[in-house]
Amino acid sequence: MASCLLLSARLPAGSLQRSPLGRIILRKCTTNVRRGMRSAPRSKYTDLIQVSNEDAVTTSTARIKAVSAARALDGISTDDLVFFRLSTIVDGVRHKLSEVPPTEPMTETIAHRIRDLVAPLSHYRAALMEIVDESESITQHSYGALNEYVYILGKVVDPWMLKFKEKNAALTEKGKLRMLRSNLETLALKLRSARVEEWPEADTSYIRTRLEKALNAAEERENRIKPVKTTAKQRAELARIAAAEMEDASRHASFVMSLRAHLELLIHLGRPHDAVETFHQYLRVSAADDSHPRVAHVDLFNLVLRIDAQKGDLTSVKQLFCLMEEFKTDPNAPSFAAVLECVGVAKSKSTFNYDQAKTIVSQVLKGMKERQCSDSDVIYKSHSTLEQKKLIAEGIRIANPLYEIPERRPRYGYMPNPLLNGLCKEHKYAGPNFGVLDSAQMKEFSREQFETEMRGHVDIVPIVRLSNAHHPKEGDEKLIKIAEEKLVEAENKWEETLREVFRKEMEALELQVLASRRQRCITILPYLQCLEQDEFVDLMMQEIRRLSEGSETYTPSTRMMNKQLGQFVMNKYMLKRRSNSGVIGKLEELYGKFADNCIDETGVDIPRVAWQKIVAANQSGPNVDKILHSWPSNVLITVGKFLNQIILNNIKIDARMFNTTNKNQKPLLLPAFFKLYRSQGVMMREELKVHPVAAKLYRLGSHHPLRFDAEVVPMVSPPLPWVSNRFGGYLTSTAKIMRLPPGAHQQFAELNRVPAQQLYPTYDSLNQLSANPWIVNEPVLDLAIDIFVCGGDDHLEIPKPPLACPAPPVITSDMTKKEKFKAHVDKIHLKRLKGEMYSLWCDALYKLSIANHFRKRILWFPHNIDFRGRAYPCPPHFNHLGADLTRALLLFAKGQPLGLKGFDWLKIHLVNLTGHKKRDPISGRLNYANDMMGDIMDSAERPLTGKGWWKDSDEPWQTLAACKEVAAAIRCEAGPENHVSHFPIHQDGSCNGLQHYAALGRDPQGAFSVNLGAAERPQDVYSDVAAMVERERVRDAAKGVKIAAALEGMIKRKVIKQTVMTTVYGVTRYGARLQIAKQLKDLDDFPQDMCFAASQYLTQKTFLCLQEMFTGTKLIQDWFTECARLISGVCGQPVEWISPLGLPVIQPYHRGGKKNFGSSVDATGLRINTRNLVDSFERPNTMKQKNAFPPNFIHSLDSTHMMLTSLYCQQAGISFVSVHDCYWTHPCTVDVMNEICRDQFVALHSQPILEDLRDFMVSKYSFPHQDLDDGGTVQGIAKRKLNRTLTEVPEKGSFDLQQVKHSTYFFS
Repeated sequence: MASCLLLSARLPAGSLQRSPLGRIILRKCTTNVRRGMRSAPRSKYTDLIQVSNEDAVTTSTARIKAVSAARALDGISTDDLVFFRLSTIVDGVRHKLSEVPPTEPMTETIAHRIRDLVAPLSHYRAALMEIVDESESITQHSYGALNEYVYILGKVVDPWMLKFKEKNAALTEKGKLRMLRSNLETLALKLRSARVEEWPEADTSYIRTRLEKALNAAEERENRIKPVKTTAKQRAELARIAAAEMEDASRHASFVMSLRAHLELLIHLGRPHDAVETFHQYLRVSAADDSHPRVAHVDLFNLVLRIDAQKGDLTSVKQLFCLMEEFKTDPNAPSFAAVLECVGVAKSKSTFNYDQAKTIVSQVLKGMKERQCSDSDVIYKSHSTLEQKKLIAEGIRIANPLYEIPERRPRYGYMPNPLLNGLCKEHKYAGPNFGVLDSAQMKEFSREQFETEMRGHVDIVPIVRLSNAHHPKEGDEKLIKIAEEKLVEAENKWEETLREVFRKEMEALELQVLASRRQRCITILPYLQCLEQDEFVDLMMQEIRRLSEGSETYTPSTRMMNKQLGQFVMNKYMLKRRSNSGVIGKLEELYGKFADNCIDETGVDIPRVAWQKIVAANQSGPNVDKILHSWPSNVLITVGKFLNQIILNNIKIDARMFNTTNKNQKPLLLPAFFKLYRSQGVMMREELKVHPVAAKLYRLGSHHPLRFDAEVVPMVSPPLPWVSNRFGGYLTSTAKIMRLPPGAHQQFAELNRVPAQQLYPTYDSLNQLSANPWIVNEPVLDLAIDIFVCGGDDHLEIPKPPLACPAPPVITSDMTKKEKFKAHVDKIHLKRLKGEMYSLWCDALYKLSIANHFRKRILWFPHNIDFRGRAYPCPPHFNHLGADLTRALLLFAKGQPLGLKGFDWLKIHLVNLTGHKKRDPISGRLNYANDMMGDIMDSAERPLTGKGWWKDSDEPWQTLAACKEVAAAIRCEAGPENHVSHFPIHQDGSCNGLQHYAALGRDPQGAFSVNLGAAERPQDVYSDVAAMVERERVRDAAKGVKIAAALEGMIKRKVIKQTVMTTVYGVTRYGARLQIAKQLKDLDDFPQDMCFAASQYLTQKTFLCLQEMFTGTKLIQDWFTECARLISGVCGQPVEWISPLGLPVIQPYHRGGKKNFGSSVDATGLRINTRNLVDSFERPNTMKQKNAFPPNFIHSLDSTHMMLTSLYCQQAGISFVSVHDCYWTHPCTVDVMNEICRDQFVALHSQPILEDLRDFMVSKYSFPHQDLDDGGTVQGIAKRKLNRTLTEVPEKGSFDLQQVKHSTYFFS
């Protein structure tokens, strides 16, 4: 009724009588009543208010705050105050606020007053439904009145409904109808949520149905309107505004990250007062300066609240909550936990004010109720210790004396997922390391791993000295001795220099802070106080060795080196912080119990559940999984730059050090490191270069062992299980569950958002892979070391040292100009070749040295994933994902008897490694192995002096290892079937990416080509495509095409193999042409001058044949590409999806921000640049998004298949390891793994994968009808195309997935 009065005052009487809406209004009010309400003084409204209160419906005020409501009502215009009830509400709220002390703005009195002053909405509902009934005959001039009606209703229900006020001038007839429908639906939903009265679901449908006819009619009329193009200037202006908004948001997010890290550091350094003052300083600045990044973030408030909570300062806590309300910062569970903890601490003090505490607790409990935040959330989601939980409970007891902490039983199971239904919830397993080592060994290895990680590095003796890479062993003993003496002398001097310079720099910084009055700013000083001086000196000395022992041809960028050194400082600080807080001690205690679980022979839980139960049973003391935020990139770079600058300015080297001819010459001291600038496109890149004399000094004189960080070498005890996205892997070293590029925050934010149970399958699969113990294959290692020490072997892929590189030609004066030019080119080529040889030689040295260090030891490889869900071992240098030699060096630590079929699988695997019988059936390969048994035994017994049959294999080192295993089985006295084998057998997917595409599209021909269907012999898709290309070539040659005739006999499998393989990964025609051209150049009998034309021709034919063979695959790939293009281009968002196992995936490809983010400090070198690259506020790179989506989605499917196989193999009690689409197990369990692998592939692709993807993208990216452009603009057309494309799922073929279960060569 109120809005009817307002509307009738604004509309002419004639309009009211002519329109259905006007007739409704006239039925509900009279002019006299309206005039009386306008003219009557407000003091006479009291009687009317009392009458209305008697009929008022008691509404829920759970979402209304007194101050916010007063502010919202205070902004109502004079015209809106025509209706006396709204003006009375304002007066009543102001009156009540004047009665309440300023420190208590939120009381039950005010809340009840607002509730009682709200008009009875039952009257409005009746009028609303009448208007909807007559909506079909609404005339053009009535749209504004109708929306105004909704607008007033929205004001009464919720002040934030002001945004629904219509802007009539900007909308067409169809747009007005759409806004009308949206407003009415939103209002109905808000009435339901406010629980003013029961608003049945049918009413919402009723409104939508009654307006649908009018909307459709308007659409039919306006679809005939010609598209209106926006000008380039308009589009540029819109883009500029959007970019400015994203820039502002990015500045805000970056500043919050920097300030949070700074405040946390101050608190840990024992300076909480400085942290509080710094926060308030920035809060005042941001309030006074609109251009300053906003500081009012709940995480920052929570840090300060926690400081006051520990002191029990109720007054400060109350003031902070008032500030949060003033700055419109919504509190969360940690906020409420801090306040309640403060009350609990204050309760034990003699100055405790019970009334004040009760008021605060009541307000907190009310705020929790408004935000649907339960007491359980406050206690358990705030990462509180057991002692803090008890204090929170004490705070709640102020209002509820009988309160007890609710028991929260951890949820160990998965969220509902049909793919996981076959996993038994209560299934028990034998410990993954049972039988591998005993309890005493486990305790010893655990202690050793803790010591290693606390030390932060592992020193490994190299199998040869680095000097052997460049100088022969004979004739250089004198030079090496001189270098050793000089190096010891130089390092001692450098260490003293660094210590003295660092001390002076710190004194200068402290003076700058005092002189510049920047005690309350984000400066570098606290980051240089978080460690002891000697620790910084040690880190700088390690950096010197790292730079000096690197490649002479590779020069890292200063930005990269600064960030790396800053990362080392942060890691050391984080470890020290966890140790000082008692986390490491408790972690060691809990890990001891977990380690016992790993070797238990009785039924035990899977690693994640076992760890969760251990933590739940030991809640006293610090939280071992407490989140420690990493320093932002700008901080890491600034800290690293400060330390590297000390090195650059103060570390000198005698350039005449090795000039022994003149012993009396003065030293020529030059910087040991210097900067150079290298052009990189249109930019100049700053790089760090080591002085040649310093590089030579370390190359010849270094006795230092190879030093590796603890997190890049294998573990000697079982890894911690992943139980969250921030806890797992190494024991104390920081490890992330997901590998992401710098600035990629969206993915981690999404991982934090989804329920923990949704990620449990991913965690459990990684834990299963990580729990598998390994040992080193010592016979193969000894042979590889012998060959490496003796100079390497290119055929066996053991790199030769750089000294094997030919000497560069000498340029003499008698050479011609052409000869000099050729000699100069050869010299550059040889220098590059020497650098490549040194890199490969060092890589092999690292691998072999690590393997030699861990011989006779048991190893574990903790795993993590990339953003698509693909699993990788964390140690980068030595793991089973490596090349042929590295894989040959690893065996399962747990042995299993070969059994009846195990010996056959071992021989079949050996033949698979050779690559000799790829098209033969399994029986043929087994017969071949038996026929070649003499050569196999010869290779095992005399690998270097015998026939060398193993050397001609595709994978020679793995073949040799298999030969030795076959020989050991044959020599077993109890028979081959009783031989205990540690050897892993591989089952590799047949072009696995195309297998997933063929299963998605149900392509019969494509599925058969990639072995999804049963066949007597393995199908080779590469040979099939080559045959199809040859068929096309013959046709073209018959028509007289010259290039087709020239390619006769040249279309071989290897020519097109790489192109076929990378098709699934989105290779372009340009990239495919380069691949084919490279293969053609390797053919000796093909004319090289025709490579370009031939590669173009074969690229075209290969793509046509693939499209013919994989019809559904091409349609799906095109749909993926088009969806990604529109999502990134029209929506301006990265492509996102959820894997069938529940892992959220976001493509981290963005255009990038400014290149100098975080790379500098201010002119004084004191303040830190607070800018970071945050992908959430960067425009996506459309080209990369669309090209990467097809392969990335397929990768997420193959990772899902691998994880499912891993989980079900774990349940079956068999060993399982994967190298993406290559699965490993013991010889005796190959059949079991094969059955599980096929069953899970069928189960995976039996799900509506494409349909689920469509539904997800439609719900996330499609535009609702009311947001579509009605004028036919470019944006409107693009939005409609996006909505249409997202729903156009390609049709599927007729292939029966059940055939996969009977396919022998699906994985083989």
